Amino acid sequence: MSEGNMAVSVPHLQFVFTIPKRCRAYFRYARDLLKHLPALAWETVRDVYRAALDRDDVVPGIVGAPQTFGDLINRQPHVHALTTEGAFAKYGPSLPMPDDLTAEPFLKLWEQKFVALSRAEARGAEKESNTCENRNTLA
Repeated sequence: MSEGNMAVSVPHLQFVFTIPKRCRAYFRYARDLLKHLPALAWETVRDVYRAALDRDDVVPGIVGAPQTFGDLINRQPHVHALTTEGAFAKYGPSLPMPDDLTAEPFLKLWEQKFVALSRAEARGAEKESNTCENRNTLA
């Protein structure tokens, strides 16, 4: 990598972090939560990658963009994220992810982080966050 050029040639993955259906209406009243979703996506990828690599000094590359509507023009808050297929330490080459890494840890951690955010920011909407917590899937 040359000085001044931050682009690194590594494989990338696309993630779509969605909000559970039962929680989507909440965004009508708390639209300011949208600004937190890309950070939650980054934290989710970072934490899963660190656990998978058993290292706490690595970070993924990620670009995330919040969206408020789905392809059918329905209310569907979500984040599109382009992530590196691996992580970076401060010094050294990029570290590839294990081949057996599945979507499950990302789904579980994303849901936990979203529920924590909604509870912290809810302003009296604890009913919605309890509904979100009791869901088994994100769809």
